[in-house]
Amino acid sequence: MKINNKTNFKKAEQFLIYKSSNYDTSRLVVTMSTACKGERYKGYCAYPTKPGKSAKGWRFDLAKGIFRITSNVNLKSHYPYKGEVSIGTKSINERMFEWITKEVSFNNIEEMLVFVLGHEVHHFLCKTKQLKGTGQRNTQCQANKRGIEWFREFIQ
Repeated sequence: MKINNKTNFKKAEQFLIYKSSNYDTSRLVVTMSTACKGERYKGYCAYPTKPGKSAKGWRFDLAKGIFRITSNVNLKSHYPYKGEVSIGTKSINERMFEWITKEVSFNNIEEMLVFVLGHEVHHFLCKTKQLKGTGQRNTQCQANKRGIEWFREFIQ
């Protein structure tokens, strides 16, 4: 795993390395940044694509089979921050469902960064078929659960 840490959050970087040590991350590039504007946090996991003639820059990495995770947090956010994240759904009837949410409270920006990293790493692990067992689907709710799990472990 290659890490581009554009933050001063060394504990979050070390935690990422620790949590990823049991998986094959040889095709993963992670960028940690504080370049998030207008939103409290943002992350994405880009999957490899078929090689194309116009692949340039980071898209060239994708064409070579490299996965890219970017986790951004906003330095202008105020902490502590309380919010809710979706962790599942509950069926109301045949056609309707409601979201099941969990409240999270971040004391600082580094805790939020760890949550975003955990969320995006879940997508990577699912796409590379490294997660075994029930409930390991590549959904936003499952990724949020992993993000919460990482965050809880990080603050202990």
